[in-house]
Amino acid sequence: MIPAFLAVGFLLYGGKKTLDFLTAVPARPAVGPPLAPQKTAAITPADAAVEGDSEAERADIDRNLKASLASLGLAAAGRLFFPPLTVFGAAGLIYIAISDAKKARAAWRKEKKIGIEAITLVVTSGLLLAGYIVAAASAFLFYFIGQKLLFTAADHSRKNLVRIFADHQQNVWLVRDGCVVEIPLTALKPGDVISVKAGEMIPADGVVTTGTAAVDQQVLTGESAPSEKGTGDPVFAATLLLAGRLWVQVEKSGTSTLVAQIEEVLKRTVGFKTQIQSLGEELSAQAIPPTLGASAVALLVAGPLGSLAVLYSFIGYDIRIFAPLSVLSFMKAAAKGGILIKDGRALELLSRVDTVVFDKTGTLTLAQPQVWQVHPCRGHEEGDVLRYAAIAENRQTHPIAKAILRCAKERGIDSFPHDDVSCDLGYGIRVRTDVELIHVGSARFMHKEGIGIPVEMEERIARCHFQGYSLVLVARNECLAGAIELQATVRPEAEAIIRQLKQRGKQILIISGDHEQITKTIAGRLGIEQYFSGAIPEEKANIVSRLQREGRNVCFIGDGINDAIAMRKACVSVSLGGASQVATDTADIVLLDGSLRHVDRLFDLAEDTKKNLRTAMAAAIIPGGVAIGSVFLLHSGIISSMAVNCAGLLVGI
Repeated sequence: MIPAFLAVGFLLYGGKKTLDFLTAVPARPAVGPPLAPQKTAAITPADAAVEGDSEAERADIDRNLKASLASLGLAAAGRLFFPPLTVFGAAGLIYIAISDAKKARAAWRKEKKIGIEAITLVVTSGLLLAGYIVAAASAFLFYFIGQKLLFTAADHSRKNLVRIFADHQQNVWLVRDGCVVEIPLTALKPGDVISVKAGEMIPADGVVTTGTAAVDQQVLTGESAPSEKGTGDPVFAATLLLAGRLWVQVEKSGTSTLVAQIEEVLKRTVGFKTQIQSLGEELSAQAIPPTLGASAVALLVAGPLGSLAVLYSFIGYDIRIFAPLSVLSFMKAAAKGGILIKDGRALELLSRVDTVVFDKTGTLTLAQPQVWQVHPCRGHEEGDVLRYAAIAENRQTHPIAKAILRCAKERGIDSFPHDDVSCDLGYGIRVRTDVELIHVGSARFMHKEGIGIPVEMEERIARCHFQGYSLVLVARNECLAGAIELQATVRPEAEAIIRQLKQRGKQILIISGDHEQITKTIAGRLGIEQYFSGAIPEEKANIVSRLQREGRNVCFIGDGINDAIAMRKACVSVSLGGASQVATDTADIVLLDGSLRHVDRLFDLAEDTKKNLRTAMAAAIIPGGVAIGSVFLLHSGIISSMAVNCAGLLVGI
């Protein structure tokens, strides 16, 4: 009696702990910088419907899990202490069985196949009729544990649908009858003219009607340098106006903007990931026909209880528990190492990857360029050129300004005038102090301002442009003083990571929104033979799709909105911590420290997960095979089958 009492206590305590574990909210990984707070976008009716379906499924699984645990406790207590309690345990199981019968019927009507619910229903009905109430409750409990784990894995994908417009401003400045008035973004329509000033996000696709400005389009196109925009040039929603002021005639707004089109493509392609079944569920489904066949033979050889014992030994139950638990354990190990894996299936898919595609800007290179060289002319010194540029850029926030200011500070140039400074922003910056007039900008800006450029500097400009470098010209008192050459900085760890991936036999490619020479230079520096340049977001996705049609399994590593569609198309997607919100939301895996250092470790984890899954499969198949074999060879019954399968369950876990 005492051992039996302890067994029941263990079952109830262990079941309660298991339930607490399964229903707990996962803690934030301790390693790596905290993720940025996520803004919440407006919930559409479609989003609400998906969320509602998800919550209904979660509630159904939790309810059945609690009911099966209660039934097990009541049935066990009835066997040991007060027999009438067994009836209540059986009643709870009948309630759950009715729900399973409905699901089995729905699965047959929809897909014309027998699902695991049908196996569960037959096993439970047979056990109830034979009086094995505790065994039936145990079968239900284990079944719903597997369901809970599978739901948790699938729920990661559903909850990471991108909210592109979460960061957009809610109001815009409309130009009406020569005046500027504030209106809601939702009221904006094609044909309206809006005013956008430095530091603001452009809220809609359109064409510039007045003004010149520098626009950061990196989030959409991947271009590392700001783009100069003037009258007649197109601009796009979600890009940032760095310097200057523009009037933009709206061509597309709301659901018609380029960013919104990207969001719609993401919604259409999100099904690619949700259609991939977890490994445990897939193998479980494959095991149903042979199990039913063996059960039918056992009915003739060993009778009804023997047939029931074969069904009870169905390996799909253990597989549906072991496979998710195996993956979850490696997800936890990854989180401790600074790798956030949002969808456990990505680990299993990563082990199949043979092609790794990198975005260039912000992934292989740092988003912030650096001053590579200062080229003085007409008797000026390098320090003079850098000081003039720093004075002009002192109050600017775009990447080129930050690079110049950082270099100036490193060289001890950190005292700039802050009074009596006026700026005329456009293709460059015009700054007038008490003693000097400074121009900083492109060659086009210098020509516009009437500042002559020496022949040797023209040649240097052409050479830098061919090599893919940025060259910022600096003039003092309408005389060119020199130029500052800026280059994209390759991540310090990039070369080692590329070498490690090649040693694994992976094929490496680069896809970039920058022009060919920039991309070619970076590819050559890293030893990457194949690259694609000038790719817009949908072209990146098309390249990934083409590679996969050729039979390759692609892992895409990127960091911007312009990478999001390609990420969805790829077999596995990886983003860096601190990247754009859409890339972080879209990616299956996030490297929390914001670097590529853990990419090689990620593939090690994938291989280890694959090996562990094979062990888990053996732990599920061997006990089931032994139990089924004993039915035919030794004519063992349901109790022997339960003992063997419970032992296998403990070993497997």
